[in-house]
Amino acid sequence: MGVWSSTLDGHSIFTTKKLLRECIEWLSADAAPGARQAGLVTAAIAISARYRRVGRYWDPHLECTRAFLAKEAAACAQRRTAVMLGAGACLDVPIKTLAATFDRVILVDAVFLRRTRRWVRQFPNVECLTYDLTESLGLLNKPEQPDLFAQLAAVRPMLLLDDAQVDFVASVNLVSQLPLLPMRRLLASGRYAPPAVNQLGLQLMARHVRYLNAFTGRKAIVFDAEMWRLSPEGERQEVVDLRPVLQLPHPPEQHWFWEVAPAGELRRGKLMHRVEAVAW
Repeated sequence: MGVWSSTLDGHSIFTTKKLLRECIEWLSADAAPGARQAGLVTAAIAISARYRRVGRYWDPHLECTRAFLAKEAAACAQRRTAVMLGAGACLDVPIKTLAATFDRVILVDAVFLRRTRRWVRQFPNVECLTYDLTESLGLLNKPEQPDLFAQLAAVRPMLLLDDAQVDFVASVNLVSQLPLLPMRRLLASGRYAPPAVNQLGLQLMARHVRYLNAFTGRKAIVFDAEMWRLSPEGERQEVVDLRPVLQLPHPPEQHWFWEVAPAGELRRGKLMHRVEAVAW
């Protein structure tokens, strides 16, 4: 121990502790089949690390999301089961309110880190369900299949649609993230044209909205309606507008702006999202 301590300066010790912490997080994560191989556990750890760095920029967005979901939960006529799709680290989910409002709360995501699961255990009626909401990881981890594109296009999510007790289901800052991994894998294979892959990504997002519509209870979605990079000169660049794709009720009940990557996180400028919240 003396030799170890004497050969590391303060920065090296900090870096080593950080690496050890992330290694423990990776090993102890609860992940859906294929999620680890696909890099989703690493991505979940990276999101948590970014929040530790820039949390003060994210907090207004997280508070708006929690408040919206709590309001919509209170509007439910029956309060048996609530389902939160894309719960992740639960930073944007009002767990305490939902646990006090519903008989059962199901948090759904492909990855739940250990600290999230430990925190959720204090609520006896709240459970974490690890599940790949794209239902594509099994396909993506076998890229040698000749009809991968067609199989991805044919996937139809069915999770919990047969549960008549679900009175409230919410998609939480999720829909714009769903197609990213399938699109990256398809493009990296070199077998598919970028325009076709982009079109499939749009289809996957629209399919998620149709999946929500298949539930019989109250439905809500918080989503990235518009995304752009803001240059140091204040110019909006690389603008992406998802509203025409998702075809959700408009105008939304609420909207706000989220500074996803403030100055310093990117090489130039910052990443901004306009977030919209809709319930029906």
